Amino acid sequence: MIPTEPSVRATPVFGVLSAVAPFLGAVMTVVLAFFFRPGRDQALTFAALFFLITLASMTFGVLFAFKSLKRHEKYRGLAWTGLVLNVVPLLIYVFHAILP
Repeated sequence: MIPTEPSVRATPVFGVLSAVAPFLGAVMTVVLAFFFRPGRDQALTFAALFFLITLASMTFGVLFAFKSLKRHEKYRGLAWTGLVLNVVPLLIYVFHAILP
């Protein structure tokens, strides 16, 4: 009988990134709000930047979560947590845009 090596799982880099991505987007938005003080005529620009930053951070979070699940990283709960933290707000954005 040939002894088999224990399965070594990858380091949870993408799992951590998927769980941290929405919080990084929130921090970036707060920093943007601190340095970019919109006037009355720039409120729409600020809202668009806020939307794009949060959308980008959640999209990258979903991609990192799927990459983590595909790599079979350790601590799979991180990937699932990141997936939930990123997909739920995306679904809220989508359904809020579709449904009045």
